[in-house]
Amino acid sequence: MRPDSTDRFPGRDDTVVPIDGALTGDPELTALEAELERAGTRARAARAADGRQRPAPVFAGALRTRLVSQLPSVPAQAAAGPATLPHPAGRPLRPPTWRPAPPTEAIHAAVAVPVRVAPRTPTILPAPRWTAFAIAAAVILAVVGIRGSVELPVAPSTRAGDVAGATLLRAGSTSALGEGTALREGDEIDVASGGHATIHLGASEARLSGDASVRIVSLTREVVLDQLAGRAYHRVAVGADERYVVQTAGLSWTAQGTAFDLDRSRIDGGERLELLAVEHEVALDGPGLHATVAEGRRAIVLLAALASDVSLSGADPASLRDPWLLANARLDLARGFGVGVLAGLDLAEGPTPTPPDAWTPVPTLEPPPSPEPVPNPDVTPSAAPSSESTPQPTPRSTPRPTPKPTVRPTPTPGPVTLALSVASCSGGIVLDWSPYGGARFSHYGVVRSSSPSIPVAWPPSGEASVVAGTTTTDRSRTSAADSGADGAPTFYYRALAVDASNRVLGASAVRSGSPQGVASLGELTVGAIDSGTSFGWTPLDTPAACFSAYKLVYAADDNSPSYLTGATLAWAGSDPTASGTFLTDLPSGTYWFRVQ
Repeated sequence: MRPDSTDRFPGRDDTVVPIDGALTGDPELTALEAELERAGTRARAARAADGRQRPAPVFAGALRTRLVSQLPSVPAQAAAGPATLPHPAGRPLRPPTWRPAPPTEAIHAAVAVPVRVAPRTPTILPAPRWTAFAIAAAVILAVVGIRGSVELPVAPSTRAGDVAGATLLRAGSTSALGEGTALREGDEIDVASGGHATIHLGASEARLSGDASVRIVSLTREVVLDQLAGRAYHRVAVGADERYVVQTAGLSWTAQGTAFDLDRSRIDGGERLELLAVEHEVALDGPGLHATVAEGRRAIVLLAALASDVSLSGADPASLRDPWLLANARLDLARGFGVGVLAGLDLAEGPTPTPPDAWTPVPTLEPPPSPEPVPNPDVTPSAAPSSESTPQPTPRSTPRPTPKPTVRPTPTPGPVTLALSVASCSGGIVLDWSPYGGARFSHYGVVRSSSPSIPVAWPPSGEASVVAGTTTTDRSRTSAADSGADGAPTFYYRALAVDASNRVLGASAVRSGSPQGVASLGELTVGAIDSGTSFGWTPLDTPAACFSAYKLVYAADDNSPSYLTGATLAWAGSDPTASGTFLTDLPSGTYWFRVQ
């Protein structure tokens, strides 16, 4: 029931309740009464005109009666002069001063505000002050309303998660990075060798391995990280209009709702970038480089001072069993994410050793009980000596020397078996082998021969030779292409893993392949329009194992440009069904183009 309901005042009508007649002699109170009556009449007329009639007349009258009843009666001597009232501290108090009542139209607050009321003589404030307060309240509400309706960019919640052996570089100062530390733009996180760190970027995560270094560039709708060094697993979860970008040496890797593993390392004369698209796809962009790395594909970019190279290939199944990838896949599953190309692998943890306090104790052996003594029987001596009682000498045993054990050397374990796949492709042979995970690793090498008999030895001898580009000290680089195989219809290959002393640690079986001629992509069409240049060609019809990327190159002074001879790379694409592209950022001029 509302407080102004007339049901709470039965028997009353809508007439105005008069002020107590004992106070009518005061002219100020008489003016107050007249003002209240006029205000009530105007308010009721306005409410009745639109059908609301609030507040109810009975409620208003009762409220006025309660207010007036709290006013003190004016003593008779008030007309003679001011009276002095006693004060607890001995000081006189001034009598209350009566002031004219304000117009009721100025008091129209629409929001209920809790008020603490203390017994005191009411002071009537003049109307202008109330009017100013009402205007100020309206202005404040308007400002709050405006601020509440403006959509401002909000940075994701960024903090450190699981951390071990990592430091935070902020504004030139270095400190230990702890779990839960709030991070902001410009922060650099460096992980020591053997450590790790997780950066929570809203719902996304960047998990850093040992020796990794990352700087936070932007935390708006486009999360941007600069991966300065090392390896990081990026689990991306952003909105439809948001992006997650990782920068590496002038290249950018853009993802949206995916997962990818990115490793940045130093090589002789430059850097090596390797990305595995774990789930969904990742876009690669850079100066003259555009490619899309699909799920399950691996991109390798070599950056050098004089030339750069990019290659895309399928991820070898053996390389997917990398402990780093499996550990991150387990984390993704625990957080409810998919694992893409890692699905189907055994992601179970190894058996947990039983703690010592749960071991079953070995029972202590008790010595057998000693036999009870048997009493000696009574011996009756015989009348004559018996021949049986004559002692016989015990013969002494001849000692025999114990044979010494023959020392046999422990045989050296043979090389482990590596898997090798050989794909016969247009223009050469594509080689993929499994990584070696044991100790003492120095480098890989693939040996080629025109004979199926290839010895397990390094370096190769006789007619066997090393395939160019396969000797590498990088454990994870397990693919190459042999474009120099010619002169024979069939070639044979063996992949080897070798230590620093040229001892073979791992070897594959011998596989064969037949090189094929370079396939034709048809006539390259080039169309120059105002907004850019379009290119078209015939798609390559080849097995998936043979295809890495299309590369569109150009030159201003060479009518036969080639990527292999240093022509400028304008575009690269990983879709084998592509039949053209459109570019808008080519410099103006006249060039020769070729797609390979």
